[in-house]
Amino acid sequence: MYAELEFTARSIFTAVFYQPYWFLYSIVDEEKSNLDNIISNATSSEAVIEATVTHVLLACHMLFINILILNLLIAVFNFSINEVQDKNEYIWRYQRYELIREYFEKPLFAFPPLSLLAYIGWFISAVIFRGTTFRFSQFYLERRCNTPKMNVQWTEFENAATYNYARKFVEDNYRPKAEHETSKLEVQLNAMKNTIDRLQTQVDALNCSNEQAQAEINAQTNRMMTCMNWIMTAMARVRMSNIPLPTVENSTSSNA
Repeated sequence: MYAELEFTARSIFTAVFYQPYWFLYSIVDEEKSNLDNIISNATSSEAVIEATVTHVLLACHMLFINILILNLLIAVFNFSINEVQDKNEYIWRYQRYELIREYFEKPLFAFPPLSLLAYIGWFISAVIFRGTTFRFSQFYLERRCNTPKMNVQWTEFENAATYNYARKFVEDNYRPKAEHETSKLEVQLNAMKNTIDRLQTQVDALNCSNEQAQAEINAQTNRMMTCMNWIMTAMARVRMSNIPLPTVENSTSSNA
């Protein structure tokens, strides 16, 4: 009933992994059988090597092709699902509109098993009236929509539905973008304001340090002038030269 299997690594690999692997791809064709026959019945080692390499390449090829096809199917399904999700509201509104319109336009006995009453009415009309025109409204009620008032109501309904859908579409697609642009602009303006405030702080700090340095320079200059005047006065007292003393102006008076 069952085939005998030698307890070797080659036979176990062939029976457990080899056959099920090819059955995954539904490959039981003549090409695989020819390769197996070449490997088992070949007299030269070159033919066995060629058949084995062909087996390995075919297995890798089938694995690569199936992975590629699977990824392609996943991509197609993802695209379809994303497209349906993007248009689900439009599709749902359209189908609801079609359902409501079909409900109002079809007669009362248009759906099985109530449609049997319509067929019975047609049969009675054909037998009793013998081919005369059968007035459908004599045997069952019909919801008529082919009236001017109903057409006006349908037009108003379609206009309102179209307006609501267009407004919802604009709010969902364009208003978030405008709000995003506004918020982005506000962020940029706040960043520029922070940069200007930081630069103003740095300029104020530089002005303050400049004033301090100027004050220190003026004080040092005044001290130097005082020292120079003292030296010149001492030189004039001891009459070291006949040249008159030069006039030295104070920096504070010159700056003023």
